[in-house]
Amino acid sequence: MLSSNSLVFLVCVATAGVYCVTVDTPDSAVMCKDVTITWSGGVAPYIVEIVNSEDPTDTLPFNDRFNPGPTNDLNVTHIVAWEANYDVYWTVTDAQGEVGKSASVTVQENPEPGEDECLN
Repeated sequence: MLSSNSLVFLVCVATAGVYCVTVDTPDSAVMCKDVTITWSGGVAPYIVEIVNSEDPTDTLPFNDRFNPGPTNDLNVTHIVAWEANYDVYWTVTDAQGEVGKSASVTVQENPEPGEDECLN
């Protein structure tokens, strides 16, 4: 039996003739804590963006201390700089314009009191 990522990969190769970008969804996103986004496929360099799930035209800013810019890596780690209960997903665009998207994640409240200094 194929995993969902394997199936997506096979569909991408069969339909486009190129490797598409598959973005893994993080297990959680906690306000003012680090989250790591990983992906596979595509051609470097990659551009990572964060999107408001309720408005796909709304690309959210990274925390002021982190701006990944184009990267040749297959992952980025950044601080979750949005309030709790915000729904977000990540997109990764490769050098050929192929776009991969994670599933939506709801930002969780930070359990540590006063841990909201990272919010933009």
